[in-house]
Amino acid sequence: MNVFITGGSGLLGRYLIPSLKEQGCSVTVPTHKEFDITCQHGPLFSENTVVINLAAYVNVALCEQNPREAFRVNAECLDWLAEQPPWVQVYHISTDYVYNGTLPNSKETDLLDPWCTYGRSKAEGDM
Repeated sequence: MNVFITGGSGLLGRYLIPSLKEQGCSVTVPTHKEFDITCQHGPLFSENTVVINLAAYVNVALCEQNPREAFRVNAECLDWLAEQPPWVQVYHISTDYVYNGTLPNSKETDLLDPWCTYGRSKAEGDM
């Protein structure tokens, strides 16, 4: 299986990539220079490709200082995910910041109630 990972240099990618390779997957992890999610277009993927989006503007404090950039990266630039052909499996990884943080063990069925710019931008991207 071919796996294309955006944002693979982050914490989750450092754990996910070795696991996928151990399972025999062909893993492509472009650098930010090779694939910039903010360009709002992605490569054309062949059949049997899985795209895992881990890319995000994740610095919570900087999101508060620069909300426009947070929304551009975490929400607006994800259109390319939705535009992939139906034979491409796409997985978008989000954050628990889309919930208000008062409930333990939030679930996808919980109502979105983000409490900061980072959470609001990620929730918009999830939509």
